[in-house]
Amino acid sequence: MVAIKYPANPPAVGDPETIYYRQGLYVAYLAISGFTALALALLWNRLRENKSKKIILPLIYAAVMSAAYIGLPPNPDEISISMELIHTFRSWTAITIGMFWGILGILFGSLWDKFITRQEPRLATV
Repeated sequence: MVAIKYPANPPAVGDPETIYYRQGLYVAYLAISGFTALALALLWNRLRENKSKKIILPLIYAAVMSAAYIGLPPNPDEISISMELIHTFRSWTAITIGMFWGILGILFGSLWDKFITRQEPRLATV
């Protein structure tokens, strides 16, 4: 949702005076998402046996992120260049980010078994 609220724009789009403000808004949205996900992941581990309550956690995340989407201010800069250029830039940005996360996931997924410590099953002593 961060790409919808604060989409990527080419360099030189927008007022240079607002760059830090826009970056702050973007990072704030990402931080809200990350800390909410972390808190809910910790809560998920505490609710190991209570599967009925685990259904509520994704709804809580969606509610927090929707509130952040509505509560954070919009991008302050208006776009004064060709929308064709903007859409092309945003499309390539989305493709590049998708490739980054895909390659990162494949890399870590392929290395997962190498770094996981496995516990050997213990034999019961009689």
